[in-house]
Amino acid sequence: MSVPEAGTARSAPRFSLLFTPADGKAYNSKDRDLVFAQQPLENPKLPGYLFPSPTSRIKPPELKYGWRLGEEQFLSLIHTHFTDAIRYCIGPGLDDDGNEPDLPPEEFLRPHINTDATLFGLHIVDSILRYLGVKVTDANRALIDVDYLCDSQGRPDVGLAVGSTHTGLILLEPHLSKLKALVSPNEDAKWYLGFDNWEWSRQVPKQVPKHKAKKSTATTALRVTTAS
Repeated sequence: MSVPEAGTARSAPRFSLLFTPADGKAYNSKDRDLVFAQQPLENPKLPGYLFPSPTSRIKPPELKYGWRLGEEQFLSLIHTHFTDAIRYCIGPGLDDDGNEPDLPPEEFLRPHINTDATLFGLHIVDSILRYLGVKVTDANRALIDVDYLCDSQGRPDVGLAVGSTHTGLILLEPHLSKLKALVSPNEDAKWYLGFDNWEWSRQVPKQVPKHKAKKSTATTALRVTTAS
């Protein structure tokens, strides 16, 4: 995929876009490390070109706004503040290699915490919304996303995202500050590349009337920047 540089020779200086392949044409096996090294982004206000437009032939990668907490810290928060989100199953789960743990038979007959269902299910999303005093609806559920976020070395760990450039949604104040005070009081939220959607990609542009295109662009920018 060829990604054009922003700007034109006549109208404005040219500058390099973030997260593009090294050769400007197509991603290879080494580009993932180079791309993830450019994030997370600490400025809550992103360049406009990182927001997708339905009329463009190129779609930017997804950026998620939140905190890379780590599985251990997030599970600790759940046990302390969101116990209603804990899910159980009979018998322990498989280990990291996909094998059953070597435990006494009686351990397979009692309830164990289902870590994946606890971390990534709707129950934790609903529990967080209730903590924030936000009504639990399908629309509001889209504001909370537990997903893998990567550090600058591309290493994934469990994170809590409250905004996405692909959805155009972000958690507003005062809810954002309330959640930050609980999950990460000493660190502001940052923009992390989506674990799966980290590449620029091609899309079929849609024909949108000019007055609607202007309205859509202004609304997306407003929803993101005023909530930061």
